[in-house]
Amino acid sequence: MTRRQRPGPELPAHAVLASAAAALPLPLVGDALGRLARGSALRRVLRRHGMRFGPGARSELAAFRVGSTRPGLALVLARVPGLRAAGRVRAGVATWVAARLLDRHLARVDAGAILDLAEAHRLRLALDACFAEGLGPEVIRLARELASLSGRTLGAPFRDDLEGRPPHLRVVDTLLDGLADLPADLFAGFEARFDDALSPLDAQDSREDPRT
Repeated sequence: MTRRQRPGPELPAHAVLASAAAALPLPLVGDALGRLARGSALRRVLRRHGMRFGPGARSELAAFRVGSTRPGLALVLARVPGLRAAGRVRAGVATWVAARLLDRHLARVDAGAILDLAEAHRLRLALDACFAEGLGPEVIRLARELASLSGRTLGAPFRDDLEGRPPHLRVVDTLLDGLADLPADLFAGFEARFDDALSPLDAQDSREDPRT
């Protein structure tokens, strides 16, 4: 049976936490927390589809690599208001995008209850290929959307609220509503590159499967 679970606000919200961890000013601590948060975000995706990681699969899938962002693009990204730590932003955005790609992939296939090490390796190769040349120009638009959303979220407690919500609920609702309402075409380029990378891997698996 093909799963039809659609991406929801908890996916990008979880990836935002991963981005925040990767952006901590202490490099070693930030890197360690960023890797843990990346695995946690991907685990959340699997749970949405009634799945779990098999032994070794979580660390394998979370080990995908992101190529260097072009110097000119990194400079533009660094100048986006509120998002000046370009390298750390790149890590957070990559986690977010990978979570969405995995969610979209699992919604289109019948992957069983466990994502094993072999499948995690196959998906990691596709993510490696997707991000081989960095995050591409899409990251500029995405960074600006996030900067705008950050401003709306921080200002939520100080705006009039017809629902009479306490300040902390206004913050949470503004964040999750904004993440859920991001334009879908923000991720179209990533989706196309991921699909292109996964297709030859699917064909190779088919040739190597003795049942086919």
